[in-house]
Amino acid sequence: MKRPALIAWAALAAATILAPAAALADSFAGYIPGRMLLEFAADYRPAVAKAARGVAVDDPALQALADELRVSALEPLYPAVRFAAKAGAPDLSRHWVAEFDPSADLDAAAAAFAAVPGVRKAVKDELRRMDIAVPDDPSLSGQWYLRNTSYGGKDVRWLGGWQEAQGDSNVIVAVIDSGVDWHHPDLGGPHPDKVNGALFTNWTEYYGNPGSDDDHNGRIDDIRGWDFVSGATGGWPGEDMSVADNNPMDFGGHGTGCAGNVAPLTGNGIGISGTAGGCKILAIRAGYLNSAGTGLIGMAWASQGIIYATDMGAKVINCSWGSSSILETAVDYAQLNGVIIVAAAGNDNHEIPEFLGTADGVLSVAATGPGDEKASFSSYGTWVELSAPGTGIFTTWYDHETASSTYASVDGTSFASPITCGAIALLWSAHPAYTREQIIDLLLGSCDDIDAINPTIAGKLGAGRVNLLKALGDRLHRVPAEFESIDDAINSAAPGDTLALAASLVLPAPFEIKDKDLTYLGGWDDAFLSRDPVGTPTVITALPTSPAMSVNDGAGPAVVVDGFRCTGGGQQYTSIP
Repeated sequence: MKRPALIAWAALAAATILAPAAALADSFAGYIPGRMLLEFAADYRPAVAKAARGVAVDDPALQALADELRVSALEPLYPAVRFAAKAGAPDLSRHWVAEFDPSADLDAAAAAFAAVPGVRKAVKDELRRMDIAVPDDPSLSGQWYLRNTSYGGKDVRWLGGWQEAQGDSNVIVAVIDSGVDWHHPDLGGPHPDKVNGALFTNWTEYYGNPGSDDDHNGRIDDIRGWDFVSGATGGWPGEDMSVADNNPMDFGGHGTGCAGNVAPLTGNGIGISGTAGGCKILAIRAGYLNSAGTGLIGMAWASQGIIYATDMGAKVINCSWGSSSILETAVDYAQLNGVIIVAAAGNDNHEIPEFLGTADGVLSVAATGPGDEKASFSSYGTWVELSAPGTGIFTTWYDHETASSTYASVDGTSFASPITCGAIALLWSAHPAYTREQIIDLLLGSCDDIDAINPTIAGKLGAGRVNLLKALGDRLHRVPAEFESIDDAINSAAPGDTLALAASLVLPAPFEIKDKDLTYLGGWDDAFLSRDPVGTPTVITALPTSPAMSVNDGAGPAVVVDGFRCTGGGQQYTSIP
């Protein structure tokens, strides 16, 4: 059951054409009026031109139908594809879209199109809901999913992973969603044109001729991505709905929230940190907020976004919304060109997947809480590949009611998915020559198994929760070179790891040896090149009324402590074995 929300994400626009709920997956929200997706036979490509009556077609049968339905546009769904066809790749030129009178009966129109010789398939374009529980605390300032300061708390071990690798601007993550607030200070950056921030900039178009398709990709002036939403009705008042254009600006906030989990500006002294700060976000708008407050994604717009993202060089694509088989051709194209697609598992707390949940090669992500427990709302199943934090996620946001860039705390697999995308981008930054298969193997092979914490659904949360430190680091954790805080190092380390502490480090007393099988080695020089545990041990100074060091009752024989001097309190110990 979905979590309570301030906005009713299940409501539908009045103009949406409904289908029986039992026949479709949970995210289904209706069909787009006046829009049909067509797949032509391999040897059929009509010649189409604009005409006073709408379109002029060289096929009499198709022309008659176009006249009857008052077709205003008939064009390729995926124009100007950049990559040469690979063996086994789908023929994108067979996929077209027709736009016609929105009052026409869609079922009758589908049957009429399918009856035209040369038309292999006619499919109504679907709307799917975004997977989200809406903001509940815009003032929350913690990002536990990156740095959980509670001992035993679970996160993606970003703090340690960030010391091993930082984001590479050549690694692009596409966020296909409601758009991205590219004016946001944590995303757009300080440049007046917002071209030196976290978002990908198409420099060919930026320095090109305004009004021209300088990079010949079929999109004019796509400096910072593309907005595929067109011909839509029933949107929130003031939202851009009518024409596809070069402004992928967000309105509902969902896409901005996802972008903030991937790669916001990190280390800029404001706002939040990002899983893959330094990598770039390609903003693609394929959905909108309808007048009832429901976030909707058009499946054809999303499929166009997947093709566009692939052609623009994205290595990772985030899909935080419900899905259908309309995406199949685009997904195949992206994966054959080395792209990793990541999808939210859904917020229905059941085992029923949608299309992307079981599509070959797509990574489906469930959501977890601070203790690695499955989030109460998260869907799950044997089809899930892995899990990531998805509750109380503090991230960037756009508030359309105040037209302001802000921050919010949100729940949902919608945010577990982009956190995973950020993790993938960080792995690719560290290993730029890796293939998509190698990156996926590294990601899944380094996850922390969380079945013991979730015994009733063991095997249904994938490989476990993302662990960047395990994926990127070694098993020697240097304090303060890699971790400023010894507590962060202890929490991030896995049993069997070693903590190296500089002799110059000032440790607070009482310093507790935890119930985790770790080796604590004091006495290192500041460069961590040599160690003198007797001559220059790490010193812990006790207060007069408290011990310098304590050992947790749960600490076992595998715990090793060496190279410390405890002073104060009237006693001194050198090199505790």
